[in-house]
Amino acid sequence: PTWIPIRCPKSTSLYSHTSIPFKIYIITFGGTDDSTIMNQTFALDMNTYKWQNINIVGNKPATRYGHSACLWGDDGVIIFGGKGISLSNEVLVLNLTSLRKVNFFASFDQVFSALSGEYKILQTKNAVTLHRMWHTAHILKGNMYVFGGKSKQQETTNELWKLDLSILLLPYVIISKSNFDLGKMSSAGYVPGIF
Repeated sequence: PTWIPIRCPKSTSLYSHTSIPFKIYIITFGGTDDSTIMNQTFALDMNTYKWQNINIVGNKPATRYGHSACLWGDDGVIIFGGKGISLSNEVLVLNLTSLRKVNFFASFDQVFSALSGEYKILQTKNAVTLHRMWHTAHILKGNMYVFGGKSKQQETTNELWKLDLSILLLPYVIISKSNFDLGKMSSAGYVPGIF
């Protein structure tokens, strides 16, 4: 295989952001460019390779980098943790069914389209200690798993947490330091058999 560069006009240089596929788009959120921590949500149209800013209806999420994003079902993105002003334990949901084209009429002969979406904060319990960045997160069988990363104490952790998304009860540690000794940061994961 050969890597082929693709020119995407008007893209922002970012790192520590998240990107997930949804229909014909790659949805990108947050990150930093070394001088500014972002909270913008963008969609890259994979047919045209053009970036579009997603107009967020209601409250915008706080700026963050080093967070995770997972596709939830067919129409949701769950964003967890990261760091903005401080380390976060926030669980956000971007409802992709709210992702729609909105037409703006500049004049009778000019129509502009924009994408619009909405974030909601999931209220979880007992997540006081679960502030994470540079972790991995995966959703499997209705549960979100968060592994490793940096904790609020700025320590690399090896904890694995589970959040039941069907009932949104408390997350809890299912692996402790005593029985799994390697802390992980900025790692990647794969769940076989899903695709």
